[in-house]
Amino acid sequence: MYECSRQEARLLLLTQVQVLIKEISKVMTFKDIRDDLPKFMVFLDTINSCDQAPTVFLVFHSVLYYLCLKNLSTSKHQPYIEENLKFTEIGCFGLTEFGHGSNVKNIQTTATYDIENKQFILNTDNINAYKWWIGK
Repeated sequence: MYECSRQEARLLLLTQVQVLIKEISKVMTFKDIRDDLPKFMVFLDTINSCDQAPTVFLVFHSVLYYLCLKNLSTSKHQPYIEENLKFTEIGCFGLTEFGHGSNVKNIQTTATYDIENKQFILNTDNINAYKWWIGK
């Protein structure tokens, strides 16, 4: 993995997570694991003992991203929750900014919804607003 390109490393990580989810689904659903904190912690700890990258991936996708959807969404977001649970939609949580850490009150990035293209346009107009640590 040390000699992989960034693209190859991301593909490897995604493949690792897909294999983990496929194999664990032979025993129980991932939702059953994630919704049972002791099981989820053992699951993550076991994966982490082999490789930290899938652990981080699963935490950001299954905790931060999922819980934002679950707790802050409306019924129109339900398809995203379903896709999250099936791992067909991969998400992350990008609050932390280079110049401000996780200071929510002073966050500089703005998001404007483009109705015509049905997407958000993120604006990080200076280096302090860059999302630095968490990525997809």
